[in-house]
Amino acid sequence: MSVTSLRIDGEFPKPGDKLIRVFFQVKNSGKSAAYANHVTLGMALGRLPDAPYYGNEQQRTQPPIAPEAVAFDGDEVILSRSITQEDIDAVKAGTVRLSFFGFMSYTDIFQFWPLFSGKSYGFCFTYSATPTGASPFVACPELAYTYQK
Repeated sequence: MSVTSLRIDGEFPKPGDKLIRVFFQVKNSGKSAAYANHVTLGMALGRLPDAPYYGNEQQRTQPPIAPEAVAFDGDEVILSRSITQEDIDAVKAGTVRLSFFGFMSYTDIFQFWPLFSGKSYGFCFTYSATPTGASPFVACPELAYTYQK
């Protein structure tokens, strides 16, 4: 499983926002259905810490994702302070990073084999002031945030 794209509800945070809703695509590239057990998402303005810190979110039931299928999911990020116009201007100018990061733990048919059970996938996307594709978000360069275990 992997998160293949990310977008913000409303395209970009607005001044005064303290809760940001994010939507992302999840692709199951495996040969069996996969079940997401835990999904969490965080946000950072500025430099990312050396190691990611994930909060302890309440989880909701997720339907299984069929093999080779793409599913859509969403999450809300509650910030410690409201977004300011200065934050927005700095991110759009490319002088401050806006990053969303998270992880997903999941199981599939191999959950009954102890060696293969309990997989997790870390993902991270950073807003690009000069997008190169359909989405203004690109993969973060920090390897600690993008992984599969």
